[in-house]
Amino acid sequence: MQEKTFERQETEQAMLFCLSENPNQPCLVLKWPDASVMLDCALDLPSNLAVLPSITVFGKIMNARKSILNCDCTPASDLFNMSDLSVILLSHSSSFLALPFITERTAFNGAIFASEPTVQFGCQLMQELVEYVERSSSEEEDSIKEEIPSKRKRGCLWEDFYTQEDVKSCLSKVQTIGLNERKANGFGYVTATCSGYSIGSCNWIIETGSEKIVYLSASSSLSTHSKALSLVELYKPEALILSSLSHHPHRDPDAMLQQFNSSIISTLRSGGNVLIPCVPCGLTFDLLESLFSQINGYDLSQAPVFLVSDVARNCLAYANIYAEWLSEGKIARAFIPDDPFLHGTLVKTNRLRPCRSVYGSISREIKSPCVVFASHPSLRIGDVVHFMTVWKDDPANTIVITDPDYATNDILLPFLPMKMKAVFCPIDTRLTVDQISQITAVVQPKAIYMHISDQKFLSTQLNIPEYTFAKHVTCYSKDKVLEIPCQKRWLKLAIDPKVAADCVLQDLGNGNAVAQLVGMMSLTRGSFLSLEEDPTLSSTSLTQLACADTDPIFKRIEKLGFEQSNKHKNTKEKIYEKDTTSVTFSSNGVHVVMKQYDERLRQCLKNTIMEALVKL
Repeated sequence: MQEKTFERQETEQAMLFCLSENPNQPCLVLKWPDASVMLDCALDLPSNLAVLPSITVFGKIMNARKSILNCDCTPASDLFNMSDLSVILLSHSSSFLALPFITERTAFNGAIFASEPTVQFGCQLMQELVEYVERSSSEEEDSIKEEIPSKRKRGCLWEDFYTQEDVKSCLSKVQTIGLNERKANGFGYVTATCSGYSIGSCNWIIETGSEKIVYLSASSSLSTHSKALSLVELYKPEALILSSLSHHPHRDPDAMLQQFNSSIISTLRSGGNVLIPCVPCGLTFDLLESLFSQINGYDLSQAPVFLVSDVARNCLAYANIYAEWLSEGKIARAFIPDDPFLHGTLVKTNRLRPCRSVYGSISREIKSPCVVFASHPSLRIGDVVHFMTVWKDDPANTIVITDPDYATNDILLPFLPMKMKAVFCPIDTRLTVDQISQITAVVQPKAIYMHISDQKFLSTQLNIPEYTFAKHVTCYSKDKVLEIPCQKRWLKLAIDPKVAADCVLQDLGNGNAVAQLVGMMSLTRGSFLSLEEDPTLSSTSLTQLACADTDPIFKRIEKLGFEQSNKHKNTKEKIYEKDTTSVTFSSNGVHVVMKQYDERLRQCLKNTIMEALVKL
């Protein structure tokens, strides 16, 4: 049966909070008076290299600790409680890493949505991180800490890192969502669309009764191993929220990939070893395919290539089983049938050798020259630290840094001085300002929101005709609260099928019709309603209420601590304000806006207004 709907007037607005200072490690919150949605919860490791744990091999490298700085790395805010979150939406595997801090260390009890590949790769990255942190804490060698002043105004709060048990418990609370699947929740609908960045990565459409908000996270319009970016579903939202844009727009990914290959081939031909810090998924899949396609043209087939990570084999295997999230070419390979990725064949022929750690088979198989992909790109944790320590004093060796989120000078600082060559070729496939300009022209959002640190990419573009969207961008920043205006004045109301079946429409012409409905109406989100049949009600039991005298209401509002706003004394509306709450009285009714939800105050306001109403 087709759902019947009607509408009501509403003027509520969503509030946007930012909990991260790093735009490429996002954590945002959309908040309504009685519902809120978290958009990603990344762990900001690139901005906090000084406080990461690290293993050591020789000498004093970094401080080994099993803690992480809560106020620097993990999502936190004084503006709201995690227990108020209704839903968490996760865009890709890296946005998973702070999730256990929320699900296991706070009173959060909402829903969590992510694509199945995101869940699986996120699980692998969290398990790898826990393994490295636990391994670091067991190191007994002396170490020192890199001194970097904290920019935080408040004190530093420390807490233990999460455990494998925390990861397992956290993942049990995540619900998977399919590609372009539309799922209902307590306040509306969410839809996951392909972002083109990596396997399972997605953008989000959030629909309430009054608005459509699109969250564009790490996305790519380039040809990679992932399914192409989809824009059709994103058309004409009230707001487009951007995060994780490219911070290297002038470094062409194809040129960087060519430099990556040439640096490795040059080093191997001269007898040196190559170290590539990386995570065992995402971009690494493309790097492996590109490298092997190049070295096959040289006499380098005997040079072994290792992927060293505690979860290397798992990640390589998972990449081959999610065909619906892959590019057209790889989908075609999957239906031959064949492994979609080249690394499937490379592992079988021992050309690519995945290893759990330096303590495994690699210690017997490694020989010069060779190539080692090793985790972690921060150069603070993982087996990459061992290779750096052993190889850094040989000028024949090269470290190739491809992760765009880590600066070469910062991550190499603990290993200086060194004779090893360092090549920085950041391969950043995320959207540039040029590409955002083209996307906004297609999607046509009414408002655009961007992290304040990305504003520098727009400052020189404001007078260029192609960048007209830049003049209408609103910038968000950490702990700043923004209103997302909603111009729609009507909301859709979901009606119980039993009530809808008895609904008799009267045609008014011009495609409009009306009907009388009898039932119980419940408000489940500030802008989403449902109507259910109630046999105890009839059309004769309907009651009309009105306010004969408004002065008693105003006096009672003032007794609750509200004061009339001076800015609106000369208008037809009366607005009373208290802290973050405002109450507006007009001929259209009473409207309450709470920027910080307070159930006790809401009930007091409700009782105060209801006591002044009389039956007609």
